[in-house]
Amino acid sequence: MLLLNNLVENFLRTQLSNNNLFSQSLLFYGEDSLGKLTTAKLFAKSILCSNKQFGGCNQCSNCLAIDKGWHPDYKVVELSGDTIKDKDLEFIFDFLIYKPQMAQKKTLIINNAERFSIKTRSALLKVLEEPNPNTLIIFITDHPNKLLKTIKSRLLQIRFIKPKTLELTNYISKNYKVDPTKLDLFLKLSDNRTGDLIKYIENPEALKEKKKNIELFNSLIKNSFSDNSKIIKAIDEEIADETKKEGSSIKKNFLKNIINDWLDFIEITLISEITNTQNPLNDFTKNHFEKFTLEKKIKTFRNTVQLLNYISNYEANKRLMLEAYYLTTLG
Repeated sequence: MLLLNNLVENFLRTQLSNNNLFSQSLLFYGEDSLGKLTTAKLFAKSILCSNKQFGGCNQCSNCLAIDKGWHPDYKVVELSGDTIKDKDLEFIFDFLIYKPQMAQKKTLIINNAERFSIKTRSALLKVLEEPNPNTLIIFITDHPNKLLKTIKSRLLQIRFIKPKTLELTNYISKNYKVDPTKLDLFLKLSDNRTGDLIKYIENPEALKEKKKNIELFNSLIKNSFSDNSKIIKAIDEEIADETKKEGSSIKKNFLKNIINDWLDFIEITLISEITNTQNPLNDFTKNHFEKFTLEKKIKTFRNTVQLLNYISNYEANKRLMLEAYYLTTLG
């Protein structure tokens, strides 16, 4: 089980012990990889558990049905892509119509709730204005600013924050066998995001991908524009086939992951320089970025944030975006 935010966990435990009926649905929001979805699943299981044990007792019929994946009153919807498919909407509204079959309540978890279209949000707003007392909806988002204010106003909003380093270190030492020297690197790379930290510990390939993306950034610094144009073209071609199959979200998410890794790397480098401490990434990757002046590093960070925003929100040619980023930032 991922480490839960202590404040969130204490609040949810209190609501459960008070047998709160939750007249409002919930909104879990905060940065990516902070355990929002995991917490939502645990709390939904708690609500349905016959013994009302936090996280579920794992013994009653409700808990066992959830564990086996067939509980009729428990559903998780993962919204993905740039648009919501009709089948997702039909599934959501059909689920909300009927009364609970096994438990006292029905729980519906909607991940990436910001991806609802404007048209869909109107229908969703009607559901929230006339809530079914037998149903609890938990919305999850990394981008609460993209939700309509009228929707957010009808939700009990619960913010997730990053745990402190000591909390994470204690948790990891109790649950995993990790070399202390590597743990410090993992903590820096994950920026105390619990999900990312666990991912680096459990999945060596994720760490290799992180290093690959950072090395890509360093290559863009080191090479000439003509060489970098070839690198950017290769990035574009690497996912061209998958994009044709799955849609533009594949390319967008692929680039977002790369740029997020760049941001993590730039931030760590900046912090080490400003605080006059050793950069923990020096032994992890070749750091050509160290040769930049502090002023240029800050400019690079700002421009990379801007690039991530463009990639996330606009459908412009991604290759041209990357080339313009190189010319105005790294060239």
